[in-house]
Amino acid sequence: MCDGFRHELAKWPLVRTCTSAERRIIARTADYMHVPAGALVSCNNERLNPVVIVAHGEICVIEDGGVTTVREGAVVGAAEVLTGRARSGEIVTATDADLVLIEPRRFLPMLERCPNFTVELLRTLARESLAPSV
Repeated sequence: MCDGFRHELAKWPLVRTCTSAERRIIARTADYMHVPAGALVSCNNERLNPVVIVAHGEICVIEDGGVTTVREGAVVGAAEVLTGRARSGEIVTATDADLVLIEPRRFLPMLERCPNFTVELLRTLARESLAPSV
C-alpha cells in the first residue's frame, strides 16, 4: 500500500494506538478502495466475505430483519470471521465510501501481529454488543 494510506490509517480510532510497524502490517494486509454509492460490497452467506472497515462514508447492512446503516469507523464482518460463520446479509454502499477490506484468511494473522489493533477491535465489538437495540 502507499504511504498515503498508512498516513490515513493513523487518523482512524481503530488504529490510533498502533505502532508504526503495526500500521505497516495493516497497510500491507488490507485493500483500500473508493466505492461509489449503491455498490454491492459483499453478498449473503459467502464464507470468503471480507472484513469491512468504513474509512469514510456510509454502508448499509441488509438482512432479513431490516437495514442497518453504519458510518465511519464501523467494522462489519469481524465477528463472522472470528467465529467462522458466513455473513447473513448484504453490504451495499449508502454513499460514496472509502473502505478497507481485509480477506478472512489474512485477518487472523494480522490480529496476531498487531496487538494494539486487536485490543481496539475488541473494544469496538464490545461497545456494539452492549449498545441498546433501536
